[in-house]
Amino acid sequence: MENIEDIKYGKTLRELLLDCDFNKIAEYVKDDKQFNDHVEAFREAYDILLNTDASEDGCYPIEVRWYNLQPYEGEGRILFASKIEGLPWEQLIDGEIYIADEDIKQQPKELLAYRLLWHLTFYGFTPEDKEETWYNMMNGDYPRNKYGEMAREIDLKRDMLFATPTIKRRIISSIKELAEVGQTEYGLTEEDWNAINHRKTHCNRSKRMRDHRLELRRNTLMELASKSPQAPIDNYHYNYNLHRWEKMTNYKTKRILW
Repeated sequence: MENIEDIKYGKTLRELLLDCDFNKIAEYVKDDKQFNDHVEAFREAYDILLNTDASEDGCYPIEVRWYNLQPYEGEGRILFASKIEGLPWEQLIDGEIYIADEDIKQQPKELLAYRLLWHLTFYGFTPEDKEETWYNMMNGDYPRNKYGEMAREIDLKRDMLFATPTIKRRIISSIKELAEVGQTEYGLTEEDWNAINHRKTHCNRSKRMRDHRLELRRNTLMELASKSPQAPIDNYHYNYNLHRWEKMTNYKTKRILW
């Protein structure tokens, strides 16, 4: 943040929230068409934040600026603090607030509090919700139980069904690379995904029926998974069973090379 010392707001996040009556903050929540039915969720986040202990390593400063809405977003401008989205609340609660424009000081403090709460709750209204959101972003939204694991394997099988041998090797390589940083998903280029989708829409009836059966099985497993207990995020990590795929991919590759 450049020249941040010149535009200090004069309060930390905690001090701002303490200085605001939540019922007045709630009026801004109700005016937001996207979140006007989330008043209690914002109230919960407000209460949790005020009871959050600051990190022993200190807190990050919070920068607020004006953001001019794009035509598809509406009209006018809003207070914006996107840099705090996703950061742990304990690393922000006692952070000093800075403003990029002097006239922000003239805005109602409850409006500023609401906009900061809006960004703080971007990934969830509680730390647990945020953790769940981040986990799903990095690992897919499969429930953490045996049914979710089986559904995950079926989705891999469906992608492998239409992937070329080269793309199959890239999928396996991606799974291994992302597993090293704690992720369970795999990534491909847009070109590879387009190739898979093209082969899916131009396959023969036998392969199409096989994919349909896998899809039905996958949907059943996801329904069972949603009704079953899930393992805690902290001690859960799924590893794909790659031995079978590596063996098949190598075998098919040799046939092509020969």
